[in-house]
Amino acid sequence: MRVLGYHDAGLPGEWNQSALMRREAIEVLGEGDPLSPRVITALQAALGDPVWEVRVRAAQVLAGNGSEDEAVVRILLEEAETADADARARAIWALRKNRRPGESAIRIVEGALADVAEDVRAYAAATLMRWQSFPPTLGPVLREMLASTETWRRMTALVGLGAMPAEARQVRALIQEALSDPEPDVRREALVLWKKLNLEGRPDRDTTR
Repeated sequence: MRVLGYHDAGLPGEWNQSALMRREAIEVLGEGDPLSPRVITALQAALGDPVWEVRVRAAQVLAGNGSEDEAVVRILLEEAETADADARARAIWALRKNRRPGESAIRIVEGALADVAEDVRAYAAATLMRWQSFPPTLGPVLREMLASTETWRRMTALVGLGAMPAEARQVRALIQEALSDPEPDVRREALVLWKKLNLEGRPDRDTTR
């Protein structure tokens, strides 16, 4: 597969046509599911690319494949603090599959709960919940997500509320609101959560319609 040799060309340190081609090659390499050992080796080599954008994309693809390589995590954590909000969101989302996040990863993602960008806050919340990390600052972001116009945010927030430890649950009113959600799937998820948590009282309305 010729694309595996993308890094054989000259490697200037600035973003240019050659770097663009290398990043596009990584996109092609990342289409496999699962990634083959040969492809993983090529992507690992790209972590040393002189162009930051190429290194980041390689790290994102490897992280999405479940890689917990130190170099992958280091690149994504640095990207998670960049000035570009979209880039921060993508980096945090890529980190979510890490099963053993270190203290620095948890600290940075927890800090992202206060990010100025809504997407970054939402992805940070989803990533922390996957890591079973429930800082006090998570609750306000989940409430924000439950009020979102995007269904996936509301669903993600409900799943997160159900996973929170008992001492972190102050969610009755939040779930009650979700029982009135305009989306049937969200209402059903809220009802399942209501029953799972053995909340007192009954839902105010029929959530199955």
